Amino acid sequence: MADMAIEIQHERIRAAEALAARDVTIQRLSDAYVSLLQKSELIERYECEWKRQNPGATTPTERAAVEYSVMAEHARDLQNTIVDMSHEMERLKATVSSPLQTIDASPNYEETPAKVYRRAAPITYIYALTTTGNNV
Repeated sequence: MADMAIEIQHERIRAAEALAARDVTIQRLSDAYVSLLQKSELIERYECEWKRQNPGATTPTERAAVEYSVMAEHARDLQNTIVDMSHEMERLKATVSSPLQTIDASPNYEETPAKVYRRAAPITYIYALTTTGNNV
């Protein structure tokens, strides 16, 4: 029974410490919030005064917002380019990995260059006739 009472007392102490830590954290967050509000009001006041002294000019905050939007648009364009290039790479990989038509590229030493030329000559001759308009 005494052990249980001691254990309960330790749990109460731990709970009290946790509550105290929570209260300190809440107080610090509250102080930070108040400080942030004060600094935001100070920035707004400086910007209003700056606008009054420089009519028609944009404030640094406005310029930063414009620069951010331009940079965000540029980042989106780059992301789209990356996606397009990835698709192109996949397409090229598929093209390269697909089975190609087998072409016998080994040389045939039995043919003479004259035979190859005689086979190609009629096609060249026909092409010359069609492009020049001569009736030979």
